[in-house]
Amino acid sequence: MSVVEDSISQLRAVRDSIDGGRTQVSSASEELERHQGAIDQASRAIEEVSNSTATAADGLEQLASATRALNYDSTAASVENAKERVSNATAHLLAARQHVEQAASEIGLVRRTLGETSGTLDQSDTAVEEAISRLSSLPLSGGASGGSGAREFLSELRFKLPRNHMRLGNPHSRHRLRKVAKSKYVDKENTVALPYIDLVKDAEAIRSGKALWNKKTERYHVNGRQYAAKDKDGKTRLYPVAGDGLIPLTSGEYKALQGMMLAGGDRAKRPEHFLRNLSIGGGDWDRAAVLYELTRGDEEGDRP
Repeated sequence: MSVVEDSISQLRAVRDSIDGGRTQVSSASEELERHQGAIDQASRAIEEVSNSTATAADGLEQLASATRALNYDSTAASVENAKERVSNATAHLLAARQHVEQAASEIGLVRRTLGETSGTLDQSDTAVEEAISRLSSLPLSGGASGGSGAREFLSELRFKLPRNHMRLGNPHSRHRLRKVAKSKYVDKENTVALPYIDLVKDAEAIRSGKALWNKKTERYHVNGRQYAAKDKDGKTRLYPVAGDGLIPLTSGEYKALQGMMLAGGDRAKRPEHFLRNLSIGGGDWDRAAVLYELTRGDEEGDRP
């Protein structure tokens, strides 16, 4: 792996950390809102009790004046006692209000800190994007040649994938070398994966946001391979384009490979309708014979 490619890999890890930080900030914000709701509720309750206490204090003061005027000493003593209790309750309410106000102030501070953290994460995300353009000044292979191609390639790569990347379907089985014989669809250009390539694993990496996106070519870059997406039968599927372990085939080569697989690799047993197909040339059968041998390896065998 070149220095540039290694740097991209490290930046991808940074991006994952940024996404994780955003998730934590979001969870903390939700928890903060729940606490804020509880504090608002407590504040309203204290205000209601405080109003009731003030009303009770006024009523007791009027009652005390009346009992003193009538010389009801015992009643006046009871009223004074009640007034003292109301006064104590008011003091407790005042202390509770101070605690609530302090908690609200602390929540405000935490909210500002979360806002600043979110802003820092956004700045970090921007910095990661800018790092790609800086890396574009370096040659991809680490040598002096090929630098301009590397610059062009890297300048087009972005971490932000299209919005629908999480809903992209797995590549069709027709792109797997061992499944070619069962395919009913042959395109002008076809790409098949050798047995050791896990197309589903690559698709999962793309859906989870671990790929790079080339907006110009509309291709995903992951694990040394490129993928594109197309709509078919009401579903958007990924399909392999080029890269490690991927073999491009013409329609004639693809059909010839189908015939070889149906014949078990024996040219003498090739189905008649394949032999009559004028779109399959002699060179197509030769390449199909080579590719057929690759289907006989282990699923996770050695790379060719």
